Amino acid sequence: MAVLRSEFDRWLSWAKRQQGRIPAHTTFFRLAKILLAEGRCEEDILHVLRAVAAAVRDRRVPERELTSAIAYAKAAPGPGASPRWPGVNLALRAEIERSATLSDLVKASPCFPANTAEALYALFPDNPLLCLGAEVNSFATAPLAEWRHLEAAQFVVPNPMRARTGRTLEGRLSARTNANTGPRAYLVVEFDFGHFDGHAALLLHLRQYAHLAMAVYSGGKSLHGWFDVRGQSAEAQRRFFARAVELGADPKMWTPSQFSRCPLGSNRRTGRLQQVYFFDPQWT
Repeated sequence: MAVLRSEFDRWLSWAKRQQGRIPAHTTFFRLAKILLAEGRCEEDILHVLRAVAAAVRDRRVPERELTSAIAYAKAAPGPGASPRWPGVNLALRAEIERSATLSDLVKASPCFPANTAEALYALFPDNPLLCLGAEVNSFATAPLAEWRHLEAAQFVVPNPMRARTGRTLEGRLSARTNANTGPRAYLVVEFDFGHFDGHAALLLHLRQYAHLAMAVYSGGKSLHGWFDVRGQSAEAQRRFFARAVELGADPKMWTPSQFSRCPLGSNRRTGRLQQVYFFDPQWT
């Protein structure tokens, strides 16, 4: 949805007037609520929040703070609060975490990809448009067959793109927006807190609700579980993700254009390989 530059400036001006009056994270949350109520998509809201964050004088604002503000704004009551995710059921999570280990996840995998190209071609065999990024702010969209040196990518959008570019809130073209992201192929479930054995147990538990196609190490503190949701209705996808959020999954991964860790790429911050611990793609 294209917007006038005057609208964009108005939102930035409002946010900047809050500096010194309320904490920056509260400003991010309130602005996200306003934009959600106006029907703006998450990718567009993030562009506005980034511009506001750049004006914060006393610290550098991490990207996660902005995406969290959007997630909390969506979960809060009122306009823009769709979908509303459940709270974390810590007792249920703890019970499930005791049921399996990372070793069990690895043993359950029928095979493993040799490299990034093999993984992506198995997950996306029809040569769709894919958006990959070497960095969060350095990415492009192209047919899978046109990509070279796939192992250099840190990030990938887990859904095929419908076009090479789409419009952002500012009206500019970008290779990664919700506007140019196609129908969901995979929902990625990421658990940020806890331990790897617990993460593995939670992913194995969720297999009863959707097919687990892949589990990738983030190179940091978490595993990314790719669940195949092709053919499921939007409501079925929402119910599945609500179960995951109830177990502590990060709500931001619901965003269709949200980056996930690319299999067998390298995390630039930690230098660690984004290892694949489970691989069972089923493209029918």
